[in-house]
Amino acid sequence: MTYDKLIETIRSSKPGDWIYNDEQGVHTYRADLNIRIQRRRDDDLSGSGFNEPWATCHPDPSARKMFFDIYYGSSLVDSFLLVAVDGYRADLPLPDPKTKKMISRRDYELARAVDVLGTLDQYIQRSGLTVEEEKSVAV
Repeated sequence: MTYDKLIETIRSSKPGDWIYNDEQGVHTYRADLNIRIQRRRDDDLSGSGFNEPWATCHPDPSARKMFFDIYYGSSLVDSFLLVAVDGYRADLPLPDPKTKKMISRRDYELARAVDVLGTLDQYIQRSGLTVEEEKSVAV
């Protein structure tokens, strides 16, 4: 398995393609048990959590950074960051720091793979964020 193939497999997956263990925060890909995504919480408890308007505009204004590590077998291959919003009701990708509104297609697809509650799209809209359009490939 190459890095590009691994990331493409995850990006094209849906939450139902994964076995999820909530207690451990582990998503295991059903079609290849060597692929897993493991959640780890930002342990910086010195502050009040993550504080951006798009993340704190929900009924529960608390937000926390959550890191997700991608493994193939025992090898750590990559990591990505999501923000748990509204009392952990959704995990949202960070928008582009310049626009503060646009989420990259790659980050959206990684977040969609681990969207166990099925709330990603709803909370992107609630947060006033948008997702980058898919780029068509010329043939």
